[in-house]
Amino acid sequence: KIDLGVSMKSLITVKAGSNVCLEANVFGKPMPKVTWKKNGELVKLADGVKITSQRNYCSLELFSVRRHESGEYTITAENASGSKSANIKLKVLDKPGPPASVKITGVYSDRVTLVWDPPLEDGGSDITNYIVDKRETSRPNWAQ
Repeated sequence: KIDLGVSMKSLITVKAGSNVCLEANVFGKPMPKVTWKKNGELVKLADGVKITSQRNYCSLELFSVRRHESGEYTITAENASGSKSANIKLKVLDKPGPPASVKITGVYSDRVTLVWDPPLEDGGSDITNYIVDKRETSRPNWAQ
């Protein structure tokens, strides 16, 4: 049996650079072997990853998370009696990347026309606006 806390049952959303602890209580006789997977791939111990099992408490700690650590994490408990799994969804928010394929489509005496595609990396949420800086040739500073 795997018990997830209330906070583990809904989508967990954190900012990039945060530490995250995914946790569950695991019960069974004999004591089950616990494994963690991310999007179906076994989670391996590495820098920034800590897996803990103490009695019935199991946790997967992720330190300084990045966008690529978003996904569905699955904890599986297996013993001679069978196996049980539970899923935890993690979403890591970060700054979006720069716009892609920026092109100048028109140059005039008092303005320029630009077109671009959305960034390849959206940072985990919808892009709602862009900020364009400009600088007149006669001025040393850029303005928005």
